Amino acid sequence: MKIYVDGDIERSLRKLKRDYELNVLPSIKRHQFYQSKGQKERARTQKTIKKYKRLFRKLKQRGF
Repeated sequence: MKIYVDGDIERSLRKLKRDYELNVLPSIKRHQFYQSKGQKERARTQKTIKKYKRLFRKLKQRGF
């Protein structure tokens, strides 16, 4: 990406920000590793549930 400053730096920064919001940000959100806040929270709770199920299974096998 090339940035040309026409003398007004503020205008160039606004243009860069607009270009980022329209072109770069949507492509980042479509990336396979992007997760919204809700998805992150669900994944975190599922991981915790899985961890405790595993722990209880081990304890049950040992006779606790």
